[in-house]
Amino acid sequence: MTAKLTASADGYKVLIGNAAEDALQIDSVAKTIKALSPYTLAGNGPAFFASLSVNQPIVQGALIRVLLDAEELDSDNAFASSRFTPQVAGWYFIHGRVNATGSLMTGIIASIYKNGLAVAVSLLQATFLGTSNSIEVSSLIYLNGSTDYVELFGQINATADQAFISDVPNTSMNGFLVRAA
Repeated sequence: MTAKLTASADGYKVLIGNAAEDALQIDSVAKTIKALSPYTLAGNGPAFFASLSVNQPIVQGALIRVLLDAEELDSDNAFASSRFTPQVAGWYFIHGRVNATGSLMTGIIASIYKNGLAVAVSLLQATFLGTSNSIEVSSLIYLNGSTDYVELFGQINATADQAFISDVPNTSMNGFLVRAA
């Protein structure tokens, strides 16, 4: 990263960043600091949090897409139809949670899919005497900013009455831009 000081009749400007994409401009006359690109500073990139608002019944042993219908955060309008499709290329941290219920569960799977293919999978395999449990999955994933998308999939192995549930901790997926490309 470089810093460049430029003088003008109005005062001085300091540009911090690199020649191709300056990140900050400090103007001595206006006494302002502004980001020249909205995605060069941490915390300003696309972010989302979506969850399941009602229980989603599923077929025993089937790996299916979780229908995330409640958006709590969608900073860039990039989340729709249970899918996150950001328009800014870069590395994203994506996290999903599957909260499951079923009679005599023997396993739960949570998977993050990118463009229809699994890129991160978590498996919880055991016999649960209770009727609910949850599993989480997360990964750092590169998304091209135009066509790449991510979705949450889940699977429950139980003898009966299996569903993704909306109770706390709710079935959800969230993510944010870590570093723009």
